[in-house]
Amino acid sequence: MKIKDYFKFLSIILTSIFYINVGIKHFTDPQWFLQIMPPYLPFHLELVYISGLFEILLGILLLFNFTRYHACMGLILLLVLVFPANIYLAQTNGKAMDISPIIAWGRLPFQLVFIGIAYLQRDFVFIFNKKYDIGLSSFWNDKYIDEKTKWDIGGPTPILTNYMKNKKTNIGKVCVLGCGNGHDVIELSRYNNEVYAVDFSKQAIQNLENKISDSNLKIKLIIEDIFNLDQNYLNSFDMVYEYTCYCAIHPNQRKRYFDLVHKILKKDGILYGIFIPFDKKTNNGPPFKVNLNEIKNYAIGKFDIIENYVSDLSIPQRRNRERVIILKKIA
Repeated sequence: MKIKDYFKFLSIILTSIFYINVGIKHFTDPQWFLQIMPPYLPFHLELVYISGLFEILLGILLLFNFTRYHACMGLILLLVLVFPANIYLAQTNGKAMDISPIIAWGRLPFQLVFIGIAYLQRDFVFIFNKKYDIGLSSFWNDKYIDEKTKWDIGGPTPILTNYMKNKKTNIGKVCVLGCGNGHDVIELSRYNNEVYAVDFSKQAIQNLENKISDSNLKIKLIIEDIFNLDQNYLNSFDMVYEYTCYCAIHPNQRKRYFDLVHKILKKDGILYGIFIPFDKKTNNGPPFKVNLNEIKNYAIGKFDIIENYVSDLSIPQRRNRERVIILKKIA
């Protein structure tokens, strides 16, 4: 990890310890919290215990990559819900806790600071063994060098081939995220589309370059982390093509993925996605499990889902495990 990542990791540890300790205090010293409960709220003691339980639970969940995003969202909600207690303390000018008015009123902005910290920490991901860091190009490059690419089906997916055959006009500029060996890249370019093939594995791009070296296909090869594309390709593409990239990135990065796609698509651009695997129960990966509600949530305010179906053209090994979801940029 980079130095800044160690500071991020330290911030997660300290934040977790803070919430767990405060949560425990709700049970060991409830009177400390009861004195700032607004009179208009019922069940004071019960609310103190409930809020303490959630602080402990969310503080623990904050420690794990797979639960950090939801823990941070939960902490933001919790901080909003307990804010009336801080307001009540300020309204009493600190008398409720026998503190000065300056301190009582000064506590209020800090609640916003805590909310901001939780918001910033929501997408932190930490992997200490680089050998297993799926966010590094070296992890994937080794896969291609060793030919350990079980996700590669050896040619374009029949779903895409059928889609292109039935397409009456060419699409225009198409970006293929995590293009790998580029079977679908070549298929898209065969229909007179200008295709940008993106992968941060040098070996994957080299494999694709070897295939197209003697062709006149309009393919641009880009060795780059997909999350850097918005630096040079804002509002650039008519279509972004997704197949086996989304399931390979860490679930904590998926909102960022949709934000990225939204940024690089032109107005009314299309995200043509074949999302997989929908049948996976656990979230160990890659590939990481995919579910429809997650995709719908990330699309809110950015995309309309215009098609969503299970294709009967999936290869046998992926039948009923993948869905075609076509989304249109709306804002």
